[in-house]
Amino acid sequence: MQAVEHKTGLPFPKVKVAFDTLMVLISGTTCWLVLRELGSVGAGTIISAILVGTVLSFIMKAYRDKLDRFLNEGVKTAFIVYDLAIVGAKST
Repeated sequence: MQAVEHKTGLPFPKVKVAFDTLMVLISGTTCWLVLRELGSVGAGTIISAILVGTVLSFIMKAYRDKLDRFLNEGVKTAFIVYDLAIVGAKST
């Protein structure tokens, strides 16, 4: 999904809703063709395909700055740990 986001420039929540909806449609069509019923594709599956991306959109808007700071700090920490591991490995 992130590759589609980067390639198209669409926001991730919209890509997620589209992707999840497409997967539900494929699953429902396959179940209908093979089993002649929807099987485990029910109302909850359809609702979650739409709502997860929608809720994610609100969360990302509300916490975007905090998320960016958190991820940037995580990257800095990862580089520090990596540098320490390389320096430690070279000194032994």
